[in-house]
Amino acid sequence: MKRILLATCITLAFAFGLASLWLVVTALWLKGSLPVLSGEIQVQGSDAPIRIVRDLDGIPHIYAKSRDDALFGLGFVHGQDRLWQMDFQRRTVQGRLSEIAGSTTLVADIYLRTLGLYRAAQQSLEHLSPQARRAFEYYAAGVNAARPKHGKPLPPEFFMLVVNPEPWTATDSIAVLKGIAVQLSANAFQEIFRLQ
Repeated sequence: MKRILLATCITLAFAFGLASLWLVVTALWLKGSLPVLSGEIQVQGSDAPIRIVRDLDGIPHIYAKSRDDALFGLGFVHGQDRLWQMDFQRRTVQGRLSEIAGSTTLVADIYLRTLGLYRAAQQSLEHLSPQARRAFEYYAAGVNAARPKHGKPLPPEFFMLVVNPEPWTATDSIAVLKGIAVQLSANAFQEIFRLQ
């Protein structure tokens, strides 16, 4: 009986030690996926140095010498803070949620592909003024500059779903805006009923 009790205690201690080690490694890995909020980061893409200061609430304030660099900085901040959310919204508008969520989102994917929001975003980009197109391109360059490099982990959602984000494009930004417009019009029939 003593041997069984001793073996059980040793097994439980070993299991507890492994679980603790796993928790420590996971916590360190997750901490590594958080955005860098202080110090200096060197990235390619801006025309001049950009200063991003976060206040006590973590809200970024972007100081740049040009509009293009300010948009690059905004894209960088969004890429640091919201990469998973942005990738998820892009997949939603493209009708590609089933690639990561399985058949449960197939109906939504078919609906969104039927709406053709991503195709409409591609067409919209072609009709933008050069200045507006340039703004979307600088923003996209900032998002892509913020993607983790040199072995730094992606946000945990990417790891859990075994997904790598594709580079962000100007079309993606327009498509997400179109997706938000569709969400905001979800009560259109109720509004028409109220109007009548």
